[in-house]
Amino acid sequence: MSRRFRLIWRGFLSLLLLFWALALISCKGQDLTIATERSDLSLPDETSEKVTILEYVGDHVEYELYAKKIDRWYEKRMLKAIDVRITSMDPKTKLPTYLSADSTIVDDTRNMIFAYGNVVLSSPSGKVYGGSMVWDRNTDEITVPGKVTLENDGNILRGESLRTNPAVDFAYMDIVSADGKFDEADFNW
Repeated sequence: MSRRFRLIWRGFLSLLLLFWALALISCKGQDLTIATERSDLSLPDETSEKVTILEYVGDHVEYELYAKKIDRWYEKRMLKAIDVRITSMDPKTKLPTYLSADSTIVDDTRNMIFAYGNVVLSSPSGKVYGGSMVWDRNTDEITVPGKVTLENDGNILRGESLRTNPAVDFAYMDIVSADGKFDEADFNW
């Protein structure tokens, strides 16, 4: 072998040993897997501001929801909205019902709307005021679990535990008091 070939071979082996030593030193005692904390599942998948949502059933708009802020969870099929206005059209009568609240939770899995804080439900048949409200869209029934005020043509009913529908066609309440005139012919609740 020529001297030149031996020098090249020796240089190559030296470089190979140097890279091997560097690899051993740099990886020695280190775990390449980085530990990370689990994601907080209570955080929403999406947060939006100044949002309008239209919910359709076939070609019919079931309701329109406007909110200043919405947090949405995709897997839970749930959204929480702040400063909310909901407009719902009765498919039979085509008359609108309006719901406003400080916040709502729309649970699409159970097909329910939970409204909280300064809740007002307004329909052609009357207005309902309460601190909270539950709208079961499966049965199209609304319940107000606490104190409630019901208004119709200047007549006011106050009570607790209201059960009605979005059109406020009927009302069942506990511990009722009233202000206004009572004429059985005009009173059709």
